[in-house]
Amino acid sequence: MVLGLSGFSKTGRAEAQWLWQNPGPTANDLKGVHFISQSTGWAVGHFGEVLKTTDGGTTWNLKRIGANIGGQQEPWFKAVYFINHLTGFAVGASLGTAGVIFKTTDGGANWTSQRTGPAAINSIQFVDRFTGWAVDSAQSSGSNSTILKTTNTGGTWVAVSSVAAVLKSVHFVDEYVGWAVGAGGTLLKSTDGGTSWVAQTSGTTDFLMSASFLDQDRGWVVGYNPAFFPTESAILKTTDGGASWELQTSGTTEALNFVDFEDEENGWAVGGTQTNSLILKTKDGGKSWTSQSFGIGEFTALQSVSFTDTANGCAVGNNGRILTTTDGGENWIDQSSGTRSGLTAIQMHNYNVGWVVGAGDAAGAGVVLKTTNAGASWSRQTLGSSLLSVNFVDASLGWVVGANGAIFKTTNGGGNWTSQTSGTSQGLRSVYFRPYTPPLPDVPGLSGWAVGFGSTILKTTNDGANWIPQTSPVSGSLGSVYFADQNKGWIVGEPTGGGGIILKTTNGGTTWTSASSAVAPLNSVYFVDQNTGWAVGGIGAFGIILKTTNGGDAWTYQVYGTAPALRTVHFTDPDNGWAVGDSGAMLATEDGGINWKPQTKIFGEQHVGVFFTSPSVGWVVGSRGSIMRTGCPGCD
Repeated sequence: MVLGLSGFSKTGRAEAQWLWQNPGPTANDLKGVHFISQSTGWAVGHFGEVLKTTDGGTTWNLKRIGANIGGQQEPWFKAVYFINHLTGFAVGASLGTAGVIFKTTDGGANWTSQRTGPAAINSIQFVDRFTGWAVDSAQSSGSNSTILKTTNTGGTWVAVSSVAAVLKSVHFVDEYVGWAVGAGGTLLKSTDGGTSWVAQTSGTTDFLMSASFLDQDRGWVVGYNPAFFPTESAILKTTDGGASWELQTSGTTEALNFVDFEDEENGWAVGGTQTNSLILKTKDGGKSWTSQSFGIGEFTALQSVSFTDTANGCAVGNNGRILTTTDGGENWIDQSSGTRSGLTAIQMHNYNVGWVVGAGDAAGAGVVLKTTNAGASWSRQTLGSSLLSVNFVDASLGWVVGANGAIFKTTNGGGNWTSQTSGTSQGLRSVYFRPYTPPLPDVPGLSGWAVGFGSTILKTTNDGANWIPQTSPVSGSLGSVYFADQNKGWIVGEPTGGGGIILKTTNGGTTWTSASSAVAPLNSVYFVDQNTGWAVGGIGAFGIILKTTNGGDAWTYQVYGTAPALRTVHFTDPDNGWAVGDSGAMLATEDGGINWKPQTKIFGEQHVGVFFTSPSVGWVVGSRGSIMRTGCPGCD
């Protein structure tokens, strides 16, 4: 039985501040990069992230600037440009104020907002310490994009022109001559500092993304065909100031997002797809291009590249991808640390020791990460199947479960794992062991349960040496299992036909009954005692949280559709709890769920696991290999 709906509002606890632990330095998309020397450069991206390196890209310091707008950290930066080691600009878009320009005069230590406007700013470039341009983007074809100009180092920005096109990039070679490119093969030239523009014939209808010019005559433009069945991506070259353009052979249909030439022979273009990073290099001015492909996981398309000479360069892209080269792009070094495959569950034994599981980088593989220093570093092991759940009963003894009925056990804290026979090929989504209390000398081992797809419920009473099927009263996918003692337990999931289901047992799973139903699939259940528990779930943008105070006989909706689908819930005590889920959703409560406070979103993908060791110290894991920590001992 499900009862009425309670409130959804803010609580009094100060909002958590989150530290990225994996992958490094970020898993958010990076959209722009600019180096001022071989050693010093900056990269910018989503959720107000600005990164700086002073060692050529080997290490990066991440800073988040902006504010909470619309429930998430803003703005989303699209480009960065530095005039010198101290003065630079980051531009992009914000939900609340659309186009933004931020400026720093101390090398990125501090930033101030200079301008807001009606549309996202896609590109910025300076020709000297005073004079620069930026372009914002029309919202749709046929709308106007604005070209902005400053002549006082960004003290003021003036809209010098409005163009009926979707513009993506601007590039000037001096204070008078420049080009702007955009959708539908748009290629515009100005000879009066951007006040007026003349259309040039590009010879393509591709979405032109970036331009790089050496002088008033020589330049290149790249883009791509956004059609479902794209044609070869465009690379255009001019040697006469754009009076004519030569279409060069790119050899790829993948998107080309940025181009950078250092001289008339050496240039690079970057792009790719969701699963592939692409770098093209030319040594002959574009007569021929050599492709370098990096098939390195999800969300890896490169978005920008910056060279300081013909040898030293850096490329950045989606999923926090950072690549550097010191030999002109013959070889690239991946400067992004840690795993980037999807993580599914976390359990911390204490502040220092814990485990995370998920998918491995190879198809069908699983990964176990362990930390002994609160997540400052994680050791990695690969197991044979993608893993979905982890449960340790102490610092040594634990189990992980996953695809194809996989169950692995460790007796030395994850140093070694032994495969156990589950007797099923169904994927197992959750595992939970409940120690006997008090220990009994005649009991051969621990009781544990595993649940998953195909209505699978398994139980063991001898540390997993044998797993015995139990009967589910419903068909469907079972997502989470939790026991308050050896007899009383709950399972949540999605029955065949949709909605959500809560199962209950009072005899250790010998019999399970359908205790309640819900309007959407349920993914996680957690109890703090035999009576008080929560279940979370949802679908798409509709998330739900339910609570029971009578052992699961009746449930009350605490959140109903006011958050995205939620994946996991965890409480440290009857008052303090967290729920996380899709689209970077994180909710916190300090009054048992009477009120849930949405946290500022700093990650746009899926949070799947959450575990707190105290009301203010916890971890969240999810897609793209994301691991974040908040708090420290003594923070409560």
